Amino acid sequence: MKKYLLEIGLGAILLCVVGVYGVFFISHPAKWSDFRAFYSGVQLWHEQPASLYDLEVQKEYQLRMVKPDEKSGTVLLPLINPPSFLLFYSWAIGMDQQLAYWIFGGVMASLYLVILLGLRQLFPVKHSGWLLLVSLSFAPIYATLFLGQSSVISLGVFTLIYLCLRDKRWWWAGLMTGLLAYKPQLMIGLGLYYLVTVRDWRLWAGLFVGGLGHVLVSWWMVPDFAPQLLGTIWFAFGQHGMGPELRVTWMGLVYQFLRWTGWSWWPMVGLGLSAATLAVMTWVVRDYRIGKKDWEVAFGLTIVSTLLGGIHAHYHDVLLMVLVAWLMIWRYGWNRWTMTGLITGWLVYMGASFTPMYPNPLPVLPTAFLAGVWICIVGSLLAKNGDMEN
Repeated sequence: MKKYLLEIGLGAILLCVVGVYGVFFISHPAKWSDFRAFYSGVQLWHEQPASLYDLEVQKEYQLRMVKPDEKSGTVLLPLINPPSFLLFYSWAIGMDQQLAYWIFGGVMASLYLVILLGLRQLFPVKHSGWLLLVSLSFAPIYATLFLGQSSVISLGVFTLIYLCLRDKRWWWAGLMTGLLAYKPQLMIGLGLYYLVTVRDWRLWAGLFVGGLGHVLVSWWMVPDFAPQLLGTIWFAFGQHGMGPELRVTWMGLVYQFLRWTGWSWWPMVGLGLSAATLAVMTWVVRDYRIGKKDWEVAFGLTIVSTLLGGIHAHYHDVLLMVLVAWLMIWRYGWNRWTMTGLITGWLVYMGASFTPMYPNPLPVLPTAFLAGVWICIVGSLLAKNGDMEN
């Protein structure tokens, strides 16, 4: 009985955390904001496909779904994903918004549980029950569910990519990567990783087919989607609430420190740090081709670099760190470094959820944590490579 007391205690904490997150996010003006953008987008595509990326029409459709007394404080977000992304939500055409949201949330929560059970089988670590509870109470999953985002799908795709790479199913690894084209920023780190670790043309063929599939489906849905989408993205990032203060990236961190100065060149600093992060990652992982010892750690570094060095990664996107946590603890075991990282990450992201000035200070500690993890993994891989050379 005693050996289960800790699990029971952690389970009780988990229930408390779920309750607190629920009360906080449901009362927040940004609740459902991402889902509302996707839900209204699929309705708009069904009724007026030519106006899919017209921001005024998007706003009109979203406001239809907000109660009159809530319109003034409701957060509205533009749709900046390719039309093919809306296929994830096509089942909701004509459905009541609240019913669609709860169905979507239930499916995403169930999928997350399936992924975690899969990770538990994939990475058989000691005390996996503890790691499972930490994963279940990790703040970004609640941000994902209450905002109605798709980060659980991204986590599932990255997990499948890892499986395909491990089994050297190059075609399928490329195809899975191509499916990430609904969020192209998630493909940047993987593309660089493949350039220096994979020499098989089948991976690139699969990647081409997956990406081309997105383009063709999007073209079928909205024939002139490309110029419209690019124009919407350009406008949204500059003026429509998609500012860098919400990004858990170098861009967000630099903005937090430099925005008060009024210095207009701060994006160059952020872009420089992002480019340096991805460049160092590429240089480090080149010695860890797939199948070589510690290649899994290099894959984890790729995920961290994708988030930290990406142009557009938000709080919910950090859900990908769940895969990194299981990878690292499976490879290195429970020690003071992995324990410190796990507990610190859990506390940092929980604390960032409830900061009094949410969301303005959001990127500071979470991004600093990602940077710390990135430095530790880079140092570990360089040290191991040095030992092998000696």
